[in-house]
Amino acid sequence: EHELFEQHEESKPAFDLTRLASIEAMAETSRRTFPSAELFGVFFPEHAGEPAVGFMIDRHGQLWEKASSAMLNAETGAVEKVNDVRQAPFAEKWDNAMHALHFGWTGATWVKVLYTFAGLAPGLLAISGVLIWRLRQARLSQPRRRTETRPHLDRI
Repeated sequence: EHELFEQHEESKPAFDLTRLASIEAMAETSRRTFPSAELFGVFFPEHAGEPAVGFMIDRHGQLWEKASSAMLNAETGAVEKVNDVRQAPFAEKWDNAMHALHFGWTGATWVKVLYTFAGLAPGLLAISGVLIWRLRQARLSQPRRRTETRPHLDRI
């Protein structure tokens, strides 16, 4: 199965980067296509015939409407297809929301810090719990020292 995939990928000719359109022009085209979003990146095609992708993030959009893209002709920079998540079906919006949460495309910095601590808390609790358990096991395995008798406690 893996070998078939590799053979399939090798059968496609690689994209000749000397034929790549101006990166600045593709970035500007992406910005004009989605004026309220910021440019996240322009991704180059791996194989001949594939488009370049202008990936845009709308930081102020709804959670499910964060990421849109423009498929660009890699040689001319012209827009071939627009993937505007605002007009996408529910399944694509759901996928977009999960990506936004996973990659941290949403929320202010303090929200991201809160998410970081919330994400680290279960691991830290597990580690501290194991350490406490090991210390307790070590203490219980040591022989107990006899304590001096206290006469005033014998009457109780």
